[in-house]
Amino acid sequence: MRPTWRNWAGNVTASPSRILFPDNEDEVSEIVAQAAQRGLHVRAVGAAHSFSPLCATDGVLLNLDRMTGVVDTDPTRRRFTARAGTLIRALGAPLWDAGLCLTNQGDIDAQRIAGAVSTSTHGSGMRLQSFSAMARGFRVIGADGQPSAITEDEPEQLAAMQTSVGLLGIITEIEIQATERFALAERVEYWTMPEVLERWDEEVAARRHFSFFWMPFRDSHDLIHLECPAGLDMTDRSMVKLYDERPVESIGPRGERAEPTPHGLNRLDRPYRIYPDPDFTGEVVHRELEYMVPFERGKDAFLALRAFVCSGQSEHRYPVEVRFIAADEAYLSPFYERDSVSISICGHATTDWVGFLAEVARVLEPFDPRPHWGKVHYLDKEMLAAKYPRQNDFNGIRRKLDPNGVFMNESLAALFD
Repeated sequence: MRPTWRNWAGNVTASPSRILFPDNEDEVSEIVAQAAQRGLHVRAVGAAHSFSPLCATDGVLLNLDRMTGVVDTDPTRRRFTARAGTLIRALGAPLWDAGLCLTNQGDIDAQRIAGAVSTSTHGSGMRLQSFSAMARGFRVIGADGQPSAITEDEPEQLAAMQTSVGLLGIITEIEIQATERFALAERVEYWTMPEVLERWDEEVAARRHFSFFWMPFRDSHDLIHLECPAGLDMTDRSMVKLYDERPVESIGPRGERAEPTPHGLNRLDRPYRIYPDPDFTGEVVHRELEYMVPFERGKDAFLALRAFVCSGQSEHRYPVEVRFIAADEAYLSPFYERDSVSISICGHATTDWVGFLAEVARVLEPFDPRPHWGKVHYLDKEMLAAKYPRQNDFNGIRRKLDPNGVFMNESLAALFD
């Protein structure tokens, strides 16, 4: 009997021929070579922290949970190398001890680094790029089972590999550009909609990180366990997250943990300790869509979605999260050559979430969105070609590296040549 695999939300399942847990690069190499000889597809999975069928396969599924750890740090060049299965949250302390920090970090740190890079996972900050843009080199097992290194000496392959959605090989190690360690000051406030719109541009320009959750309904914050002041009606209000960089010395000579103020919402500490949100607990019942629009169209796109949600969508009560990300050069990055605003919203598993998120996609389409590869999206091959200027270049590199489609799956074959 074939094993069953599910993503973290349970909305994607697959029945691969085998699920394997390699311990090292040599084992990955042998597995891929044998699968290719047998005509089987190969996909890799890390934390399965996605809503899209990126990892699903009827061939061999490689779970990278055992391939973890920081391999090397280079404080002089502000770089580090980590194995593909390393959890983002496991990077904080080793980098700090080496005098480094992640340049930017998402508000979820439960992903594994290869998955985060391969899907352009991101944090928020108009001068800060996604995980893809931080990648400076890869060790990869190709379709023939042979290892290779992709470095800055091969800029076109690197630009394709930075957001590869697993189509160019199995990543075993990644070299990441970091930054010198710093402290982060957090402030969380609750603004009315006029305040958000009035201060939007000012806060984006001034803050290291600025983002917000807009609440369409009084109880919206409860759906994703956001803390809001008791007695405050959050209807059409936003929970606003403001972060500023501070010197390391501001949190003490040893960088000890700072005590949070009431609600744990205003803190000064190491970035990896306070920027990520708490883990989801219990059953994952939300289904998330996240689209990125050009920065200059972000406010209008958000207002269009707000108007849609307020026009009789009372069954769909999740907050809308808005973040800001700098442009990069990765061919399949949603931020390719454009500063962007990320707009994300969820549907509930017990509702018609597919229809609701399809309507959300329709509302955002006039604003030239690009999707997060790990979230629900409604992209087809024609739309992909229109939205990603370097799609043909990526396809050419993919065909060269994997002419037989070893790393393909059904959903990706509908999008890529």
